[in-house]
Amino acid sequence: GLGLFICKQLSTLMGGGVSVDSEFGKGSTFRAVLSLEDAPPTAEQRRSPLRMGVSSTRWHVIIYAQFTSLTTCLADYASYFFAACPSVSVVTHSADAEAVSSLRDELRAARKESNAKVLIILDRDATSFSTLATVSKLRDKVGSLLVPVLVEHEVPSDDRSSLRARGYKHTIAKPVRLDNMCTVLAAAAGIRSAQQPPVAESDVTGSKIAYARHSNVSAAVHDQPLFLPSLSDENLPLPSDKVPVVLIVDDFRIVRELVQHVVLAAGFRARIAANGVEALNAVRESYAEINMIVMDCEMPIMDGYEATRAIR
Repeated sequence: GLGLFICKQLSTLMGGGVSVDSEFGKGSTFRAVLSLEDAPPTAEQRRSPLRMGVSSTRWHVIIYAQFTSLTTCLADYASYFFAACPSVSVVTHSADAEAVSSLRDELRAARKESNAKVLIILDRDATSFSTLATVSKLRDKVGSLLVPVLVEHEVPSDDRSSLRARGYKHTIAKPVRLDNMCTVLAAAAGIRSAQQPPVAESDVTGSKIAYARHSNVSAAVHDQPLFLPSLSDENLPLPSDKVPVVLIVDDFRIVRELVQHVVLAAGFRARIAANGVEALNAVRESYAEINMIVMDCEMPIMDGYEATRAIR
């Protein structure tokens, strides 16, 4: 109505216009076309993404994300960042409980070394409350030996303060970009200089780093969550293949977390998607694993109705 009229007026003032394609019974698609000048790249945009220089520290990098595409992206970008380090291992996991088990093993190994650190990168949309709490407790126990980093869509200011208090001081924004991730990793690793190390520019996946991918659940988590204390240890489901999986789809993170809390308390496993497209991709990748979908009707990119039709 009025908003469309205003958009049309603004588009016309900017040398463009608004067009529409309508189909009976399905709806309308409006397009705004604007005439814009290319902005010159800033100095920051021209600068190559940060990389860690040659370091004597041995880095153990653990990555957990729900979707294969995101996991691969994070692993490739981490390999780019650590390309100059002589001793780095990058391991990916497809289950958060498995990532926690790997984290405990890496911490035990790192304690025996004089110059080792463990970096864990967690996709917050897919990470359970118990796992977030466990990593936070381990961070309190081992101190700077463990560097946790979260990957998520948005971080409200009040939530950011709570996360920092629990040791999650560094966040990579979604959608993940190489320059942003490298800047966050540089801050997490304590790199204060913006100078680039002497590493030849190459494809992000070309670095010689030990890189492994694990997909099987290997351990259960029985730690009391810090974020929702009402969920007790005995209510937490074992991350077994026998436990049904509920896919939670909503574009608001707080709603996803609330529903995830209820699902976990009911004894099920949970997977997360932020819109219909992510839900459809999750079903395509793991159709046999997902037992139920709890989905919002109104979401950007693809709403619940369209996603339901596509899934059926």
